[in-house]
Amino acid sequence: MKVKSTSAKIGDWVFVLICVLISIICVVPMINLLAKSLSSTDYLVKNAVSLWPKGFNLDAYKTVLSDPKYIRAFFWTVFLTVVCTLVSLTMTVLCAYPLIFDKLKGRGVINIIITITMFFNAGTIPNYLLMQNLGLLDNPLVLILPSCLSVYNMIIMRSFFYGIPDSLRESAEIDGASFIQIMMKIYVPLSKPVMATLALFYAVGRWNGYSDALLYMKKTEFYPLQLLLYNIINNVPMIIYLTLIALIFRGLSFPVMCITLIAFGWLVMARNVRNLVFMYRDREYNLASRCLGTPISRVLVKNIFPYLISVIVLRLALSIPGTISLETTLSYLGLGLGIDTPSLGILLRNARNYFVDYPYLLVFPAVVVALITITFYLLGNAFSDASDPRNHV
Repeated sequence: MKVKSTSAKIGDWVFVLICVLISIICVVPMINLLAKSLSSTDYLVKNAVSLWPKGFNLDAYKTVLSDPKYIRAFFWTVFLTVVCTLVSLTMTVLCAYPLIFDKLKGRGVINIIITITMFFNAGTIPNYLLMQNLGLLDNPLVLILPSCLSVYNMIIMRSFFYGIPDSLRESAEIDGASFIQIMMKIYVPLSKPVMATLALFYAVGRWNGYSDALLYMKKTEFYPLQLLLYNIINNVPMIIYLTLIALIFRGLSFPVMCITLIAFGWLVMARNVRNLVFMYRDREYNLASRCLGTPISRVLVKNIFPYLISVIVLRLALSIPGTISLETTLSYLGLGLGIDTPSLGILLRNARNYFVDYPYLLVFPAVVVALITITFYLLGNAFSDASDPRNHV
């Protein structure tokens, strides 16, 4: 038996320590969330809950479990995850198994056609029209069939099949076994490790997925649980988030407010930029560049990003008045910056007693906010037009 050297043992312990630290980083937020779900509202407002519940109660769980909508969505999502995982594994095996045979006619062409789907996508609107023509809109099958096969997972399965010795298949063929028998009695049993891994991939993807239901499903009884959570989060205004954070931190200092606005504000920008990237990605010149072997990073930098600068500049310009409005609202409610910090919201809060007797005093701050908004809008449009490459042809 070979004895490990001292340096190898130290390396193993370092690796174990890194894994333990990563595990703690992943587990601690989950424990904190569980502790908060079991704590009373009073301790949550005081930000007094860390890793152990305080004021133990089950009110949050009672509220959720008393709503049949969430119970139905939970069991429907569990059922959908199980069915999609089984269907996807079956399709993956049935697609990967024939492609390992050298005698399969057209195998190279089939591999190319399948691989092309990894790089080219018809887009959201063509996919929606396809689902409409197939009669899958508002049909539960639309959550199962379109995503039942992942080409990436199929390639992993096919590569694992290649690693199984051909002698096992040849001996089974000599004994008179059919291709289906060989698959079911040799390849599938020997592929349990990779099948377990791919099953985890499919299950997690389906459990976390909600975009297909958002696009193709109108019947609320078929909404997965993640879509209900998305609707809740998406329908809560940002001012509610900021108010909650202000209560937790007992007021918003300047750094906390900046971090909070950045944390919640980038989502809208990211969603808009993502949609534009998909739109420009499917342009004919970009498809031609990718067919010629141009790296995706170069296509992004040279062909897509220049057209996004104008939109990003305009969105940034418009976000400044929005940020001022949020800060003014929070400070006016007494949840914003400190009283010693110069702020429009604090000025309005200090003068609110005069607004009751002299309403015309509100005209000046309203004009200031309007001028700020219009100014940044005009500046944003100007810089947006200046940075748009289509205006410099």
